[in-house]
Amino acid sequence: MERDDITTKSGFELRYSTDEDAPILKQLLMDPSIQQWFPLSTEQDVELFVRNWMNFSKYGCSLTAFYENQKVGFGSIFLLPYRKVAIHTMGYVVVDPKFQRKGVGTSLIRNLIVLSQNFKVIEKFQCEVYEGCPLKSLLERLSFEKAFEQKGFVRVGENSYRARWMFERSNQDPV
Repeated sequence: MERDDITTKSGFELRYSTDEDAPILKQLLMDPSIQQWFPLSTEQDVELFVRNWMNFSKYGCSLTAFYENQKVGFGSIFLLPYRKVAIHTMGYVVVDPKFQRKGVGTSLIRNLIVLSQNFKVIEKFQCEVYEGCPLKSLLERLSFEKAFEQKGFVRVGENSYRARWMFERSNQDPV
């Protein structure tokens, strides 16, 4: 099945995120089909996460994907503040379910890799995903390798748990 890659069309663009993007990001993170892939349980968790995300946008670390002037995806790298761990960064991506599997996530991850490489101190770009997350195959396609797995990390039902996987790639690798 051929996929419709909207990132090659003239209506697609990436911009640095601004505070005006926060309500749409929050709305997407409140969607249960997206929220299941994040460590967020309550609206208060989502609000705090969005506030942190927007704080990193002030450092040029967050991107918003637009298609035909509609916000369709978000990506951010979260910089770590302490010198010993500043060599790593965590990346997060959220794509509107209507625009998933259309190249938006790939474009965001590739551009976040470049952003992280611009911070010369960052040696590793990391992404945390939960077992079953569709982002896993995208990360593997973009040269991320599983660094570790924690079985039963997150509870998803009365007696059901998912593993947490940490993927990383060296910033020395070409994009």
